[in-house]
Amino acid sequence: MNEEHRLFNRLHKQLFCWMDQWYGLTMEDIRRLEQQVAIELADELNKGEPKGYKPQEGKPKK
Repeated sequence: MNEEHRLFNRLHKQLFCWMDQWYGLTMEDIRRLEQQVAIELADELNKGEPKGYKPQEGKPKK
């Protein structure tokens, strides 16, 4: 499976699982959540070493 396919599948699995957290939120709740995430993202970007998704090493599996 190529890296793009793995990333796409992983993202959609996470989004599906997060739906329960978002269901029933008001626009005010969503805006507050967006502000909180923006602050957390700015803090992470200003820290040090990058984190997150990294491609697999070696030959791709078929």
